[in-house]
Amino acid sequence: MLVSDSHKFILFHYPKTGGSSITEVLGPYLTPNIRVPEVKFMGWQSNHHYDSVQHNRIINCMYAAENQAGVPRYPNEYFKASFVRNPYSLVVSAWDGKMSFQDFVTKVLPTGKAFISQWTQHQYLSNDRGNILVDFIGRFEHLEIDWQKFCYFTRLPKLKLPNLNTSNKGNYRQYYNETTYRIVNKMFKSDFNFFKYSEEL
Repeated sequence: MLVSDSHKFILFHYPKTGGSSITEVLGPYLTPNIRVPEVKFMGWQSNHHYDSVQHNRIINCMYAAENQAGVPRYPNEYFKASFVRNPYSLVVSAWDGKMSFQDFVTKVLPTGKAFISQWTQHQYLSNDRGNILVDFIGRFEHLEIDWQKFCYFTRLPKLKLPNLNTSNKGNYRQYYNETTYRIVNKMFKSDFNFFKYSEEL
């Protein structure tokens, strides 16, 4: 999670939703990661993230914030936000190409070894009762528009997002067949339902 004490916001970063670009541009406005000194996973983004972990479920982040020695509990006036993505597109983006897409979906996703298969986006942003815990949810599909909304709500200047981690995979629909479609549709059912993404390819 990304924290700005100066602008009073917390941004929860689900992978493959524009987070690298967002972290890059928000860098100067973020509170340095000084509260939890241990870097658990090395990476260029680790210094920016509150708990040194780039991606963690919202209730885990808030639990850590409230229970680490010397860490203040974040007040309700902090603006909490995140970005989500069409699950079919999300899975293609998470696939690294080291195996076939079919094998990735049928053999890796069901095991939970890929981060996106540990929690759906809805699970990531909700408590155990399914209640969403953020104030604003932007969409990757119109990232620039929703990003400017985020800047407005947090009183940031109109920051332009850099194009980081761009992909040349093309249209995500070309990678699906009936088997992979059914697996992803079932696995991310709560995302389709809650965020109103079409279940059709």
